[in-house]
Amino acid sequence: MLLENRLIAGAFGARLVEITQALVAQAAISLDNAFLYEDLERRVQERTSALNERNAEMRMLFDNVVQGLMMVDRDGRLSQERSAILDRWFPDGVPETLAGLFEEDPMFEIGWEQLLDGLMPMELCIDQLPRRLVRESQVLAISWQPILHESGELLRMLVVLSDVTEAVRRQEVEREQKQLLAIFERLSRDRRGVIEFVREATSIVNALRVPPSTPELEKRLLHTLKGNAALMGLKTLSDLCHEIESRM
Repeated sequence: MLLENRLIAGAFGARLVEITQALVAQAAISLDNAFLYEDLERRVQERTSALNERNAEMRMLFDNVVQGLMMVDRDGRLSQERSAILDRWFPDGVPETLAGLFEEDPMFEIGWEQLLDGLMPMELCIDQLPRRLVRESQVLAISWQPILHESGELLRMLVVLSDVTEAVRRQEVEREQKQLLAIFERLSRDRRGVIEFVREATSIVNALRVPPSTPELEKRLLHTLKGNAALMGLKTLSDLCHEIESRM
């Protein structure tokens, strides 16, 4: 800003000069603020563009990854940001909570509460969480990745589901073939022993069909069947008995 008067001496008094200087200072501040605002707006636009690009990349990842990825908070609520494949695996709708996801597992909520309590080592609590989810003919393997606070406290849990249905089926076919071979080998060596095993196993299964008089008797029958099956090389039957024992 320039003020000039060459006709009248002293045309600009001290008060006018003071006001002029104040106006000049205010104008300078306004110009600086305008430049700062323009720079800030540019930075915000760049940051917004970068975030949008990153979100688009994350959405592309969620839409194309073959695993089910979802974030869970401490209350067990599932985040809405998750893999698109989960909507195909759960056509009736993905449950809103982990409790809904594992509603048929009575031990899940106990294990999750123990994890939040922090009384036991976190690694041990995570190892006790479900490792598989069976839905009709589909088998999903589960891995748990904790997201921790600086203090070591659990903030969230990344849950990763993988479809292992075909791998499980192949393992079952291979195991059945091995067991069939084992029973034929045993039959060729000890025909009488195999017949006796079948007779005793049938008797135990028939006894278990009707609830035994005491839980102890039920457990003893089941344990006997498990041991006999293991001796015969029938691992599938032995493992099934062991699973029932664990649930009991």
